[in-house]
Amino acid sequence: LQDRDFSYVEDTVQGLLALGSIPGKEGKTFNLGTGKSTTILQLAQEILHQSGSRSVIKHQAPRAAEVSSLRANIGRARNELALEPGVT
Repeated sequence: LQDRDFSYVEDTVQGLLALGSIPGKEGKTFNLGTGKSTTILQLAQEILHQSGSRSVIKHQAPRAAEVSSLRANIGRARNELALEPGVT
């Protein structure tokens, strides 16, 4: 199963604003996200549940070179910027 770290746009904007306002962070890499992964299947099931849809989820084979898992390591953002995701 594929999974992703979905982030709320306002949390990402807050992270970018923090980076722009704290001196000495130039040139460093900061991952912004929740640090939690959600499978694409979980997301699809939640969309069906919330919408009341009776659609059927179709599974397809992964595409060549497709990344199966993406989850942000937000440790540096937590430690150096005191950032925590507001919406997870």
